[in-house]
Amino acid sequence: MGQDFASGGVPSPERPRLMRSEGAGRSEVAPIELFFDLVYVFAIIQVSHTLLAHLSWLGVLEVALLFGAVWWAWNYSAWAMNWLDPGSGLVRVLNGLLMLAALGMSLGLPHAFAEDGLLFATCYVAAQVGRAAFMAVALRGHVLAKNYTNLLAWSTSAGVLWIVGAFLDPTARLVVWLVALVVDVAAPRFEFRFPGLGSAPMHTWPTDPEHLAERNRAVFIIALGESILIMGFTLSELDPITSRAVVATLLGFVGLFVLWWAYFALAGPDTQASRGDASTRALRSAFAY
Repeated sequence: MGQDFASGGVPSPERPRLMRSEGAGRSEVAPIELFFDLVYVFAIIQVSHTLLAHLSWLGVLEVALLFGAVWWAWNYSAWAMNWLDPGSGLVRVLNGLLMLAALGMSLGLPHAFAEDGLLFATCYVAAQVGRAAFMAVALRGHVLAKNYTNLLAWSTSAGVLWIVGAFLDPTARLVVWLVALVVDVAAPRFEFRFPGLGSAPMHTWPTDPEHLAERNRAVFIIALGESILIMGFTLSELDPITSRAVVATLLGFVGLFVLWWAYFALAGPDTQASRGDASTRALRSAFAY
């Protein structure tokens, strides 16, 4: 299964109450995690519709930035559930609050560079800062509590930029938010090193490769399914349906099917992430970046 909570050179004298138990079934993706992922169906639809409404190079850049934030919020939530007990009431409440924040981000996304910038930024920062703070408290006594304290410092620093950017004009907002996203995404590369706190090297983040792999498979299926919905809805709204639109739809569907084939069929149902490099650094590259 890769590293467990008491191995991999990570000191862990006592497992915190809200941490996943070891043993059979630990890698299984829980219903609360699948329920959480459903919010991101709407989020990805919003990303797609926003791009359709802003088909320009500036629109592409803006949507890429917004998608980066959406992805990073989901990514950190998936990693947090790698350690948290999905059967805990507090953990379920956390997921519910993160779902609410993701819903707010999704609602603000189409007009994030207009009147809804503060809604998008506030919900994103609330998720990033709130999650890290919860983890730092819930896992106290474990090395992960210290690691999440470092992450909290990074997320708070980036959060200031996200909130400030929401009050600026669209051009300045784009620049400041790009810097904020770079800060968020760069944190793991610098091992969450922060003045006064030291660093949180990747080997001190014990992970479950199978669990992370399954979470990423699930969200990839969501993305593929949403793409099919977008193609279908777009085609159904055309009147008349042109031959060019039909050809584009067929090519799009073939592309999606090939993506599914490469990601799922070729890998096979019995593939396990731990057969390769199951170190946290490798998992970070595979599933975060």
